Amino acid sequence: MTAAATSLFVERLSAGYRGRPVLHDLTLSPLPAGSMTALVGPNAAGKSTLLRAIAGLVPATGAIRLGGLDLAAADRRRRAGAIGFMPQSLPDGAELTVLEGVVAALRAAPADDTAPHPQDVHLRAVAVLERLGIAELALRGLGRLSGGQRQMASLAQTIVRDTLLLLFDEPTSALDLLHQVEVMSVLRGLA
Repeated sequence: MTAAATSLFVERLSAGYRGRPVLHDLTLSPLPAGSMTALVGPNAAGKSTLLRAIAGLVPATGAIRLGGLDLAAADRRRRAGAIGFMPQSLPDGAELTVLEGVVAALRAAPADDTAPHPQDVHLRAVAVLERLGIAELALRGLGRLSGGQRQMASLAQTIVRDTLLLLFDEPTSALDLLHQVEVMSVLRGLA
């Protein structure tokens, strides 16, 4: 696939929440495949809203395309199969273990309509935890993790599906300096 085939295009995007517009008529330069782009700006500038609009998590108008895929018109399954999104934090009260959370993320939007073998899903989830250096957390409950550990678990959930586009909302905010460097290295490798 060429870079143009998987570039992200955002044109005339407007998005917001229940009658409160946040973004209006936003157009970005095409973001080529293999690139890392940082959204930088003050709090409440619309950075998270933009990511959530691209991921299809907030109502939006305008054009959002990933190569030839019209994300704005794609159904949830197709969009989830193309985009991985890591929110600023995992929801509170999660009763899953780290491994169960990664397995659930992998099963949420398989790349095709065939269900992967349960053993393959488990092995893939464990491989991602090992890649991130958090395999020792596999059987710990998400609700019992520190902020940084929860962020690493969320990162594992996001990258396990190997999607074309990864969106991260403050992926290093709760991490110490060493883990920030490690996460950025992993993200660069994924790009």
